Amino acid sequence: MDNIALFNIAWGLLRELRNNPKPELFHYTSSDGLLGIVNSKEFWMTKISHLNDRKEFHLTIDAFLELFQKHVNTDTRRKLLGNLQSKFKNLRNHPEFYVLSLSEQRDQLSQWRAYTPSSGGYCLGFKTDNLRKLADENRCTFGRCVYKISKREDLLMELIEPAFELLKNQDNQSEDKVVNDVGFQLTTCVLSLACLIKDQSFEEEKEWRMIQGPMVASKRAPINFHTTRGYLIPHLPFKLSTNNIPLELHSVSIGPTPELEMSKQALETFLKVKGLKNCIVKETKTPYRNW
Repeated sequence: MDNIALFNIAWGLLRELRNNPKPELFHYTSSDGLLGIVNSKEFWMTKISHLNDRKEFHLTIDAFLELFQKHVNTDTRRKLLGNLQSKFKNLRNHPEFYVLSLSEQRDQLSQWRAYTPSSGGYCLGFKTDNLRKLADENRCTFGRCVYKISKREDLLMELIEPAFELLKNQDNQSEDKVVNDVGFQLTTCVLSLACLIKDQSFEEEKEWRMIQGPMVASKRAPINFHTTRGYLIPHLPFKLSTNNIPLELHSVSIGPTPELEMSKQALETFLKVKGLKNCIVKETKTPYRNW
């Protein structure tokens, strides 16, 4: 196996998680969010350590180290485990990954409650084929989140087993150098998958993500900040329109609100003014009242 073998395997795993999406994916937001997204023609990608599950990035690292430890039966593997523990200790609390969340679910009560204000919100629908193109334009990884523990372990073993093979092929290099090289590859690959692995309690959301890693993020526009519930939240822009791709908002669903008809009229006028006359306006079927 060559020196970039694990990177190639990880890239293959990420490509698999990009397959078979629904034709349309959705993003829940407030009225201010709707205005901001359409006017700026961009989303905000949030730093992963500031998402609603504050432990999700640690979930994969901890699961990986636990799974790896079960297969440590030689001194070289034990040395690699120590190398990995040291690398993750330095990285786990400062992950420089930025995430944009989407969902297969258009009209889901739990997401109206979690991601829109009680006075009313919107669910924006985008054609997945267009999102794929935008992922490439924005240099982002695009993929489906993994929730099941068995699937998570299968993905991680796809990295662990070839790493053990690399340890055997030292090619006249010192053991310490081989261990450090394999440790670097493994750490990088696990971190790339960690952004798509979530606790199974979130499974009903059927989330897809755009992800931007530290190497790309450092070369992008400067980090900006917004506030949520009094906290500063770092974000990067995700462009919804480029020289090659115009803004295409396929649908907007109006969430539970005491003024549904007024909200619908205002939304239709707004979309027309913004040149989005082909955007489909839908209403929630969720019989939920929080006012």
